[in-house]
Amino acid sequence: MNTVEPLRDKRQIEAIRKILLVQNPRDAARFTVGINSGLRIGDLLQLRIGDVRVKPSQWRDRFVATEQKPGSGKIFRSAIDRKKP
Repeated sequence: MNTVEPLRDKRQIEAIRKILLVQNPRDAARFTVGINSGLRIGDLLQLRIGDVRVKPSQWRDRFVATEQKPGSGKIFRSAIDRKKP
């Protein structure tokens, strides 16, 4: 059986993020949320733009993602929200 190892090298992560930003910003956003949250791919694919965005120029401070395996909801704060004192 093949095993999968997580990305640990920050340079690799940043290189992938830059490629995805050029190719498809939606995929870059999913990649970023996945790397920072640890959500499984199935959980990431369930997210919709309305889950994280109020209107085109306004993002939600928090969003909830329901994990398929444990079946519980996880609340995530945006990076903007974390920078507030």
